[in-house]
Amino acid sequence: MKVQRKKPLIKMLVANILSLIIVLVFVFPIYYLVASSLKTVRQMWHTPYLWFFQPTLENFTSLFTTRSFGQYYMNSFIVVTANVAISLLIGIPAAYGLARCNIRGKEKISFWMLSQLMLPPVAGLVPFYLLIRYMGLLHTRLALIIVYLSFNLPFVTWLMKGFFESLPKALEEAALVDGCNRWRSFIHIAIPLSLPGIFSTTLICILLTWNEFLLALALTGSKTYTLPVVITTFWTDRVILWGQICAAGVLIVIPIIIFGLLIQKYLVAGLTMGAVKG
Repeated sequence: MKVQRKKPLIKMLVANILSLIIVLVFVFPIYYLVASSLKTVRQMWHTPYLWFFQPTLENFTSLFTTRSFGQYYMNSFIVVTANVAISLLIGIPAAYGLARCNIRGKEKISFWMLSQLMLPPVAGLVPFYLLIRYMGLLHTRLALIIVYLSFNLPFVTWLMKGFFESLPKALEEAALVDGCNRWRSFIHIAIPLSLPGIFSTTLICILLTWNEFLLALALTGSKTYTLPVVITTFWTDRVILWGQICAAGVLIVIPIIIFGLLIQKYLVAGLTMGAVKG
């Protein structure tokens, strides 16, 4: 009996140790990034200062005093907000139409949208550059907003189409019987039930746009750089400003973490299941 009782305890102990190791593996890079952003150059390269050091905000202040980091931060914020908003406003109704309406050839349309996601960004770099230059939008934020629609809009439509198809039709049919038209059924029934899918799709679109580097490098100028591009300017032929790079990395990560924490309850909520049971 004692041997049988010890086996579950040993398994639990091993599981806890493995879980702790996995957590440390994922948390340590974040700690190292934050800690490095709060160190001086001397502290960063000396092992004794790995855990114990005197924090300083020198790296953060230098970002805004020696460089126009606030302007670059605003560039990324405007591009991401505008692009994701347009993608959702167009993609969600389009996805609902493909999922619920009898549209001729909608399977081919869905496959075409999926094929757009298979195209690597580098394949469209030259055509995008030539098109944006012809339109006179080179080195502008509007150029990135338009170009990013080429992969965010198909992604939103394709992903939300699958989510709308998983929703029970009985709720929408009941709303139609009660006098709602298709548009009101979409607004009052489909949208509330699909909030987890909308927020998860929004988060992925924000990550794709916030971290995009190649197209931003080719289409922006010195005044319209986004955050991933401006970080490359911290590499010079004489020195690499690791402290400012880490500080910029912390400032780039913070908005994504905050947004993820704000929408986490929507990501795990079983709204559809609850609506069906109710």
